[in-house]
Amino acid sequence: MSLLISRAAARPPDGFPPARLASTTPWFFRRILRTTQDTKVVFDNANPLAYGMPPEGLALHMSGSPAFEIIPGEHNERYEVVVRYADRDLLESGWLIGEQTLARKAGMVAAKYGDGRVILIGFRTQHRAQTHGTFKLLFNALIR
Repeated sequence: MSLLISRAAARPPDGFPPARLASTTPWFFRRILRTTQDTKVVFDNANPLAYGMPPEGLALHMSGSPAFEIIPGEHNERYEVVVRYADRDLLESGWLIGEQTLARKAGMVAAKYGDGRVILIGFRTQHRAQTHGTFKLLFNALIR
């Protein structure tokens, strides 16, 4: 199993089935401003990677961190969306530009890859002990 978190998830391994990445801010803000925001997310708590999570919660998203959109194609059955951003009114605290770009996108995706899996987490599950709620996602990924 491979576990890619935050910006590392923007570059999946070679040969990995394609997934389109979306960014939360325009390109010029990614270079100049560093913003952090608590965003509303929806957990698929029937998925083993999200065991112990409530149906809805918060995730710490930083500018430039990826969000994922699965492109319709022949490999869609390989992907599972574990966490996705809410449909609207995403911001709980912080500053967010481009809410429409992030809304309804996946924040955590599990994909079958060869005999194993690759888990892509676009938000910070482990940022300076501020994300106690999302630690479960990281630990679930490690023990699966």
